[in-house]
Amino acid sequence: NHLDIPKNVNFYRALLAVYGETGDVDKTLFAFNCLQLDGFAADGSCYQYAMGACQESSDWEVAVELFKKMVKDGIPINSITFNTVINTCMVAGKWDLGLHFFELMKDMQVPKLESTFNILIDGADISKKPDDALAFFTQAKTAGVSPTIMTFNVLLSALRHKSDEALLGL
Repeated sequence: NHLDIPKNVNFYRALLAVYGETGDVDKTLFAFNCLQLDGFAADGSCYQYAMGACQESSDWEVAVELFKKMVKDGIPINSITFNTVINTCMVAGKWDLGLHFFELMKDMQVPKLESTFNILIDGADISKKPDDALAFFTQAKTAGVSPTIMTFNVLLSALRHKSDEALLGL
């Protein structure tokens, strides 16, 4: 540490955030391991930043392993954590695995946000499942989640192959 920067949890959170944004899973995991080797406990933010690298690189396997480690270590799982792992799975083309985590989210009674449904609708688009996209849109409305412009953007993208009459019949 020749820069005389104190190493503490906030230093590592910032480092994980920077590496996470780049999608460099190897550097992120290195920083995550250094955090622990330096005697600091990883909290939910540290895990989420590490999962962010997985999301950026579509590395669903590492995201799932980090999620399992969070559960094993007793770190509280929140909506953002679930959103990150679901999105990572969906973008990587692991539709069924993403749905598994959505079901787990429901089982654990973690609140589903507008962004959760947007991720699921976008995942349906990626997997070319327009009927599932529409079903998630309906689930969101039933759950009391108000659609935003982002929700309509991902929904209309997923339904772009439907007829205009079908779209206007929403």
